[in-house]
Amino acid sequence: LLIMAAAPMLLMFLVAMNGIKDACGGITETMVRHELSAAQYAFEVSVGNMSVGTYMYTNGKFYKGRKNVSDDTQFFDNFSQEVDLQVSVYYDKVRVATSLVDNDGNHLIGTEANPDIYERVVQQGQDYYDDNMEIEGKLYYGMYCPLYQYNSDQIIGMTFVGLEKDTINSIYTQSMIKSLAALIIIFI
Repeated sequence: LLIMAAAPMLLMFLVAMNGIKDACGGITETMVRHELSAAQYAFEVSVGNMSVGTYMYTNGKFYKGRKNVSDDTQFFDNFSQEVDLQVSVYYDKVRVATSLVDNDGNHLIGTEANPDIYERVVQQGQDYYDDNMEIEGKLYYGMYCPLYQYNSDQIIGMTFVGLEKDTINSIYTQSMIKSLAALIIIFI
């Protein structure tokens, strides 16, 4: 009798766990995408407000009006810390400013964008989202958006915001453990 009662309960337990896992995964994906979209907009506005004037790339430096954006690493680092995201600006296909650093603490400037991402964002003018992008050995949820010339519809590059997957995975794992514990108590 106990086996007959336990078998359906075990099946319901497994189905419930799978349902919770799928629901949490879907909610996580939606929330991350929403957060990246909002952060992308805030970042683009912040970069645009750094100075008055057009974007220029001269002698290996990226400018907004007279402001040297490439060398203002503090702006990018502060923005990154406040929103807990990594950010970059690309002029054409080259990363010209960023909060991303390598293992030695050097900002990752001068690297080129993935050709497929460049084609979609800069050439076609579309946003690009990826939930599994690798940068310097770390996995990110990332979003790239076209960067338009000041007061123009000309795309001159792109902006990037990225959220490290470990941040979300730890929240997701904690949520799953709580749900699993509740189901085990109910099952018992």
